[in-house]
Amino acid sequence: MIGWPFWTSNTADSGGVHSNSGVPNHAFALMVDGGSYNGFTITGIGLVKAGKIQYRNLTTYLLSASDFLDNYYGLKRACADLIGIAGITDSDCAEVGKALDAVEMA
Repeated sequence: MIGWPFWTSNTADSGGVHSNSGVPNHAFALMVDGGSYNGFTITGIGLVKAGKIQYRNLTTYLLSASDFLDNYYGLKRACADLIGIAGITDSDCAEVGKALDAVEMA
C-alpha cells in the first residue's frame, strides 16, 4: 500500500506477495476474518463489508501523499459514512476500529 518501497518479481514469493504485505494488509485481514492480535480480539465483518469500506476510503479520503494516519482516520470515516448501507452497522465500525488499533496503524 502507501509508501511501500519493496517490490520484487521473485517467483519464489509469487511476485512479492509476502515482502510487499504490511500493516494495511494485516488490518484488512483482521477486518474480514477477525482474530486476536496485540491484545485485541476482533470479530470479522466479512469480505463484502470490509471491501466497501476500503473502497470508500480509497476513493473518497486518500490521496497520493496519504500516510498511515490518514488511512486510519479515513477508514473510520468511510465506515461511519456507510452505516445503514450494505448491512454495515455501528458494531461493524467498532470492529474496524479494533482492527486498526490492533495493528497500531495510528
